[in-house]
Amino acid sequence: MQDRLSSLSLEISAEILQCAKAYVDNNCAPKTRMPALARQCAGWEECMGRDATVVGKTRVVAEIGRASCRERVF
Repeated sequence: MQDRLSSLSLEISAEILQCAKAYVDNNCAPKTRMPALARQCAGWEECMGRDATVVGKTRVVAEIGRASCRERVF
């Protein structure tokens, strides 16, 4: 489980970096933001604010829950 959590945390950290790059590349700072990009910029901003460890733990728990449900069905 710890290995999966580490792997997911790295993936999520990479996603956060991609969001930060898109935010900067598209001039999403409030003073330079184009109105047409407001929604997308807000999404990148939210993405950048995620905590990779918390999101990773949530995904691991969800994977365990799905696996447990499948075992019960089959």
